[in-house]
Amino acid sequence: MDTYFSTITVALVVLNASTILLYYRSNYVFREMIMQRQISQVLIVPYSAEQMYDLVADIDSYPEFIPHCVQASRLVIKKNSIRGQLVFSWMGMHFTLVTHNVCCPPSSIELELVKGPLHDLQGTWRFTPLPHNRCEVSFMVNLTLHSWQSFILVPSMLELMPKTVVQVFVNRAKYLHG
Repeated sequence: MDTYFSTITVALVVLNASTILLYYRSNYVFREMIMQRQISQVLIVPYSAEQMYDLVADIDSYPEFIPHCVQASRLVIKKNSIRGQLVFSWMGMHFTLVTHNVCCPPSSIELELVKGPLHDLQGTWRFTPLPHNRCEVSFMVNLTLHSWQSFILVPSMLELMPKTVVQVFVNRAKYLHG
């Protein structure tokens, strides 16, 4: 059993070279394993900071343009914060993320995991105005995986995420604003 587990561990590390394996504990059963991942992307886009902020803050429309997002809603709305829920479908399985989002329009959105298949998730969107109605969009997220389901589902999704997360919103801006 330990050999089998070691083989799985090596395969996970090889498949996710940028993922850091922190530790695992096993009593002849796949019990606990924790991986951390940081994802970041910065793009200069031909849209205003306000336009990009509004797209990211519009959680309800995510299923229309975010791959694998099948449902999205705002659970609680307060003056400068939103508790949002996203449901993803990937490889025939569904998982839900609930985040607490602190909003500072139109410059940033800070997000933190409330509930979901991840151990931890903290991230930031920043929108920096630039001349000629452009802006710099910066997205950074730190997440920690801790369950075997997370290791099966999330890493394959995360391989696509750093390359596409900001671009998905830029494509949406192009669709809405030309």
